[in-house]
Amino acid sequence: MLLLLFFLIFIIRDDSISFLENIYNLKGFIFLYLVLLLSSLYYFNLNDLSIKDSIYNSYGLHHFSKMTNYSSYFICNILHLDFFHLLLNLLFFYCLINLEEYYGWLFFLIFFIIPSLITSIILSYIIPVNLTGLGASNGLLSLFSILIAENLVFDKLPFNIPYSNKIMDFVINIIILLFFVYILTYGYRPRTAHVSAYPFMAHSLGALTGFGLYCILKFLLPSLYDYIIKLGRT
Repeated sequence: MLLLLFFLIFIIRDDSISFLENIYNLKGFIFLYLVLLLSSLYYFNLNDLSIKDSIYNSYGLHHFSKMTNYSSYFICNILHLDFFHLLLNLLFFYCLINLEEYYGWLFFLIFFIIPSLITSIILSYIIPVNLTGLGASNGLLSLFSILIAENLVFDKLPFNIPYSNKIMDFVINIIILLFFVYILTYGYRPRTAHVSAYPFMAHSLGALTGFGLYCILKFLLPSLYDYIIKLGRT
């Protein structure tokens, strides 16, 4: 898992852009990074750096029949189970800075917040009653899907991926996106661990929701798509 994240940082980050020189221009990145970091740390138990049980039960994503606080649909996307969970997502988050550098802060926030909310609402109807979800992975994978769609990952690879037509381009993007989702979901688990299909399903839904929103805006609502980018670059 960590090796994959460092690989993504190596191939995605643009060395010609100084992160430190542009840190004050990355409004969306800084805002979300601080929200994820501070909100998670604030609700951690100091003895083991894991989420407090009361917060986990109150703000985690539950089956809709057990949801008592509708703000949980968003809050569950910014809290984390423990420090390792938070660290992995913050490292993954760093891989995505190029999106704001290319498309602006508004684009960055929209493609984190809206797919996160949509995914949470859908998952609340299909999540098993005995499970609870937490973490920013769905929003981050939504952002990552834009990197796949715009070939910002493939442009850095030492080989070319052939595309025969637009349909094949779309299909290959979906396959590669789901492959990355699978590795990011299960890459850190030991071979002997019990593997549930639910995390992959939830993460895939987040990634595909972001990918779908991107296709709708870019191809069906191009004027709005361009306006979001233009406004976010100011």
